[in-house]
Amino acid sequence: MTVARASTRSWTVPPTHFLNRHVDMVFPSELMLQGELASLTSTYWSCRSTITKFIDYAKTFVNKLEMQSDIAAVSLFDPATDAGFSLDTRGVLTFVVDKTAYERLGLAGTQMRWSGCDDMYLIQCTLSEGVPDDPATRKLHQYGPKQQAAITQWDADHGLWNISYYLRDAGPNSIPIGGSTEHVVRPSISRRAHVHVPEPTLCSCPNSEEEREDWDEEISALFEWVGMSCLGSQRLLASDSCDPYIAMYASPSPSHVTDTVHIRWRGLLSPAFTRSIVGSMLKACLPRPAFAAVTIHGMPTAPVTYIPPSSSLRTPMRLPRPESEDTWSLLVSSHGDAQRGTSNWVLAESIGKWDSRWG
Repeated sequence: MTVARASTRSWTVPPTHFLNRHVDMVFPSELMLQGELASLTSTYWSCRSTITKFIDYAKTFVNKLEMQSDIAAVSLFDPATDAGFSLDTRGVLTFVVDKTAYERLGLAGTQMRWSGCDDMYLIQCTLSEGVPDDPATRKLHQYGPKQQAAITQWDADHGLWNISYYLRDAGPNSIPIGGSTEHVVRPSISRRAHVHVPEPTLCSCPNSEEEREDWDEEISALFEWVGMSCLGSQRLLASDSCDPYIAMYASPSPSHVTDTVHIRWRGLLSPAFTRSIVGSMLKACLPRPAFAAVTIHGMPTAPVTYIPPSSSLRTPMRLPRPESEDTWSLLVSSHGDAQRGTSNWVLAESIGKWDSRWG
């Protein structure tokens, strides 16, 4: 399922996607962004630990009076049990377990509502003591002796977990848990010459149905171009001479031929880091006519990757799987608006099967 939104207003990255694993950015070389973005790096850690030991460590980064955490974490997918957990920036632990583990834990949770995964359950515990009395928090367990004893027993049955985590303010006083491995995420940069680059104006979605169909077709073509550019498709090259009986493709028009730069980051990435990437792109697009795009992929095996900005206490139910999708892509263009110092944007979000974010 995919939805797209367009606007002529300024846009900022909301801290709703807190577990990101992959960022792609594409832009024409005349934007001169490569030098700035080449220096953008991020750090996360991985470790092997029991859940109870990791919770004891994580609690030092959780605000006791408010639902706020300076650490976020996710366990690697366990194909033997399909079990997994994540710790979000509210200080909420979310577990997804099968029926056997659910009954053994003895902690009340919620059964997955979809056919095909109704033998899986979601359990949530908060590490913060400052939980508002709200219908959305009624099923949250306050992490205490009962929850600790249940998870300790589960640890004994399961063994060590592979966990990745980042610290929101990784200063000199932020010490990783013992035995952690540090990972520094650096960008990989590739450049392509003589590429057809679109020059869209990105107008807002029209109201009439007929005009909306044309708008959908135009916007879909732009997102297709971005996807092909990230894949390094030969069809975008000005020199492409593929037999039309084998493959036929035309770049969105109007367009011009120039060099493009593709920058990619892979790893566990925080919303603050992705915000800095997007902020650089938005700033670069303002002084001159330009078109650029960024695509960010969430962690597919995390029970929670998204916190609704309109209701931060609510957690959309989701079954984590290696093939799950949680992707958003932002197109920015200042063509037609550069003289006014403004740019337009279109945002598309995609989620996969067994995800209740949109109902």
